[in-house]
Amino acid sequence: MVSENIAKSGTISEVFMRRAVESADAVAYEHEVDGAWEAVTWREYGDSVRHATLGLKSLGFEFGERVAVWGETMPQWTLIDLATMAAGGCTAGVYQTCTPDQAAYIINDSGAAFVAVDDVERLERALSIQDKTPLVRYYITWGAGEDESRNIFSLDTLVARGKAYAQDHPKAYEDSVAAVTPDTTAVLVYTSGTTGPPKGAMLSHKNCLFCCRGMHERLSLDGETASVSFLPLSHVAEHVVGFFNRIYSGGMAYFMPDMTRFSEVAQEKGPTILGAVPRLYEKTYGAIMEKVKSASPARRALFNWAVKAGASVAEHQIQGRPVPLTKAALHKIADRLVLSKVRMSLGGRVRFMVCGAAPIAREIVDFFNAVGLPFLEVYGMTESAGVSHMNYFGKNKPGTVGTPLPGFECKIVEDGEILVRGDGVFQGYLNMPEETAATIDEEGWLHTGDIGEIDDDGFLRITDRKKNLLITAGGKNIAPSNIELLINREPLISQVLVIGDQRRFLSALITLSAEELENLREHPELSGRTLEEMIESELIVRRVQGAVDRANAELARYENVRRYKVLPREFTIEAGEMTPTMKLKRRVIEQDFADIIESFYAESVS
Repeated sequence: MVSENIAKSGTISEVFMRRAVESADAVAYEHEVDGAWEAVTWREYGDSVRHATLGLKSLGFEFGERVAVWGETMPQWTLIDLATMAAGGCTAGVYQTCTPDQAAYIINDSGAAFVAVDDVERLERALSIQDKTPLVRYYITWGAGEDESRNIFSLDTLVARGKAYAQDHPKAYEDSVAAVTPDTTAVLVYTSGTTGPPKGAMLSHKNCLFCCRGMHERLSLDGETASVSFLPLSHVAEHVVGFFNRIYSGGMAYFMPDMTRFSEVAQEKGPTILGAVPRLYEKTYGAIMEKVKSASPARRALFNWAVKAGASVAEHQIQGRPVPLTKAALHKIADRLVLSKVRMSLGGRVRFMVCGAAPIAREIVDFFNAVGLPFLEVYGMTESAGVSHMNYFGKNKPGTVGTPLPGFECKIVEDGEILVRGDGVFQGYLNMPEETAATIDEEGWLHTGDIGEIDDDGFLRITDRKKNLLITAGGKNIAPSNIELLINREPLISQVLVIGDQRRFLSALITLSAEELENLREHPELSGRTLEEMIESELIVRRVQGAVDRANAELARYENVRRYKVLPREFTIEAGEMTPTMKLKRRVIEQDFADIIESFYAESVS
């Protein structure tokens, strides 16, 4: 529930302080402690943030200073974040997967005076780069002990110092929160760096609350909502769209640092909202379809019939049309026999799913809608505080990313680029005035770098990244993401990278799903074979070729993939081929596999 006091608050810190009072006895979050789930109320959460804020002040933290936070998605991360904001500073998130050198870049670029880490390993990494991060004065840990002689304090000690500080400064917390203004920078979100070093996007309290208010108006979020928090808090989606929205609406979270346990936790805790990137939904969909494949012919037929019945009803519901009685009756049977069981695999309480950050196959969107899990595609970027467009109940068009949030404007310029304007547009890139000027023009329009189109009903459809557009040697402009999605419909295929800029034709690098390959090991044609032998087997070759052929059949001839290579491994973050948000780094991959790519074009293809 959003009260008038919270709605009119000017800063995240003020919203949180009021939420801790208004929802004092409600559960703010649950997390696992020694294998058991433990609930924390808003009052308890508020007290911890209050004392952590004063603990920072006891160490000399000054208004405008920054804290780099390097750790898994856990309550302690958010505690440091809220305390830093209340003290007038901002956090700079460091992705869990960052190497010490990558972390050093963010810590240095942000000018962080404090570094917070979650375990011994990351503390050791942070200490190993001290010579590269000379501005750091203190280290805060919540799972790595402490050594005050080296200015390493545990979070518990920080809170204890804050309690002592409060004895002599009883109004220090309230005064500190009052000093924060809507234009104070709330968070520094470092872009994942697909085309160069990360840039620190500065988001003010006003930017973040603009997003929260818009989403609340579209989705009518309330204190009864519950979500699973597992995406990196270093990313705008979890930090602003997820975490800050929960504070604004009063919803609760189940913290789950290990993403591989998503299905288990969802079934146990029963979240009401799911927000994730396409990869998670693809895996969930793939797991469901794999079970269907292994079922008897009769059960497969029943499943397919039920999904078809669900899709027919979902189409009417999405368009706001009444459902015919016959279809409603059939759907009731389908739901009882099949669809409700699919929903129970995600806890049985999900009211809707939100998906953004990258394109997702239409068949996956249609599937979840059909089984009674309304699927809402959204669009935004770090520089627009996470969300600028979204589908919502009453105005949802699958295959698009919806319409602008209240207060946002959108237009498409001559070259197809999407521009947005509104109070959600960020303050700029830290230490990069030229890049900022190239991103926000003099009229306040944010140049997104994405290519899209707006239909007659005002819905936005993203076609590709401007920098990803391929121009063939024949002068054809091609958006590779659509081709990649079409090929990726084959569950065996996990990743596709289409190549063809300044080339005579398109080619592709394809990776296979490790999970799907493992499931196929028992197949008579593959039994006892090594991974390399499996990839070269007739069964695998046939399935991959079939996926490419089916995609080509839906495309113009100049968009056809005419050569491809199945790689022996998937692209990974560790190899530097993916960003922490699972986006492919095209330039890196093309460099890593340059020999293979050049072989595609070594001889002519008819």
